[in-house]
Amino acid sequence: MTINVENTRWASSNIADPVTGTPNKIAPSEGLRSEGILREEPHSRQHINYQYNAIHNSLVEVQNQIDNLVQGSGASLLGLIYHVGAIYLSLDTQNPADKFGIGEWTRIEGRALIGHDEDDTDFDGAGGTGGAKAHTHSQTLSVDGHVLTVAEMASHSHDHEDAYYVENSSRLNAASNKTAAPSENAGVGSKGTDDDNNQLLVRDATTDSTGSNQAHSHGISGSISSQSILPPYFVVYMWQRVS
Repeated sequence: MTINVENTRWASSNIADPVTGTPNKIAPSEGLRSEGILREEPHSRQHINYQYNAIHNSLVEVQNQIDNLVQGSGASLLGLIYHVGAIYLSLDTQNPADKFGIGEWTRIEGRALIGHDEDDTDFDGAGGTGGAKAHTHSQTLSVDGHVLTVAEMASHSHDHEDAYYVENSSRLNAASNKTAAPSENAGVGSKGTDDDNNQLLVRDATTDSTGSNQAHSHGISGSISSQSILPPYFVVYMWQRVS
């Protein structure tokens, strides 16, 4: 920022009026400074010269202070605001080093900023990074081994041998139309007698076996597809001053 101080430069030289011999500028009296010029009172040219010279000197001093603030990186205003470690945000792609003329900067890309928290180990170190744009949950599960009960088996049937009555192990069985000669009844045992003292015999028979009644397990596995966890965002250029 530059002030055109030449527009206010007036009577910067201390000379004497060649006619009267009086100074070309004189500071107004305390009364004049506090009360101002009253109606019909003349305003001394010496006072006017003094005032313009004072305004000029004040603006020169202001310009000097501005120059001291914006020039250099150590004592400048920008250097104090954007010190080493400071973050600069902008929609402008220009490097702050070129824009401000101070320091060296590095861009922060693809990261969101989060406040430091000394009570949270994830956020207790300035400059730390972490997190991800997306996340996937996966889990493998298994069901404990289980022995099927009869009620849990599928509906099924088994072939088997006939059983029948015989009289003294030699009479024709009316129900089955078979004879049960002793030679055909190896392994046949007496199961009791009826009212006529006939023996009740049953041919030994074994049903076909199906299944082994062993414990079994059900396995289940799956995963959730990768999902974005980004919050609503606004993209800017971020720079960190590194020196």
